[in-house]
Amino acid sequence: MKLACPSCHQALDVLAVDERLCADVTCGQCGAVVGISVTATIIRAGASATADATPKVAVVMQDPQMRAAYAGALQAAGYQVLEGGDARQALEALGQNVPNLAVIDGGFEPVFGMGMGEILKKSNVTRNTLVLGLNPDPQSSLPVPGADHTMPAVAGAEAVVNAVQTMLGGGQPAPAQPAAPEPVMEMAPPEPVTEMTSPEPVMEVAPPEPVMEPPVMQEPPLVQPAEPAAPLVQEPAAPAAPVTAAISKPMSDDPEHAKAQRLARTIISDIALYNEEAVKEGIQNGNLRDAVEPFLDEGREHYREKVSDAIQSSTNYFDEALDAWIARKTGAARV
Repeated sequence: MKLACPSCHQALDVLAVDERLCADVTCGQCGAVVGISVTATIIRAGASATADATPKVAVVMQDPQMRAAYAGALQAAGYQVLEGGDARQALEALGQNVPNLAVIDGGFEPVFGMGMGEILKKSNVTRNTLVLGLNPDPQSSLPVPGADHTMPAVAGAEAVVNAVQTMLGGGQPAPAQPAAPEPVMEMAPPEPVTEMTSPEPVMEVAPPEPVMEPPVMQEPPLVQPAEPAAPLVQEPAAPAAPVTAAISKPMSDDPEHAKAQRLARTIISDIALYNEEAVKEGIQNGNLRDAVEPFLDEGREHYREKVSDAIQSSTNYFDEALDAWIARKTGAARV
């Protein structure tokens, strides 16, 4: 699509961004950064949250018992409650019924390399939704990506309800404090009791006489039937199944390189998931690479935004992940 820089009016040639996440484009002439805000494919517009109605709160957690406990407490506090246990399905549902606040589990796998809270904040549909992130690690102090406030997932229903009330009221909840351990009462050891009774004599018992066991009769060994002789004419062995060589490279020992490898593989998996029909036709017609090529531009762009220039200049993890995925789908050792 064609745009013009608002500073110097230089023409900007931008890739088609319909139904993509928010993107920033830098002008090549004056260096101005132009923000392009569009709706994510997985979040489509639906019913927006209204301020005059009863606030809607979404509870999206993987643990069904904890999700039911928090949802029940919020419903008892007077909120409209939406529940979900799957990140992708929840993102689609929240676009159709936008909540005022979303309580999300920080342990979900990334979607397009981003956390659920990040996607909610980058979408035009849900960017005004407040996000309360629940960290699955109670010892971690890191915030959940995209969350306006983070607290431990095990904080309890009362703490979650209080945090939701504070956030919807325009305030910032206080950091969650761990519960203080209950004091342990130490019992004094009992005083020794001195007995004045005289000791009774100890009767010595003679050792028991040895018991003679009857001899065990051994049964004669069974004669095993002779195995049939092998046939003189041997049948030809069945051909071995072809072995497909794995082309996926092992993860790098460098944390930044390993992070880039995981991001590339996640993006390729997401592209395949959202374009299942094209993948099936490509496998049937023997042109899988050509079939998915139209859907790779968005993934490449997202990979370039997330990975440093130093790693991109010395590696090609995105194409390696693509080649490995095609090899697994087609059963070929080389692509």
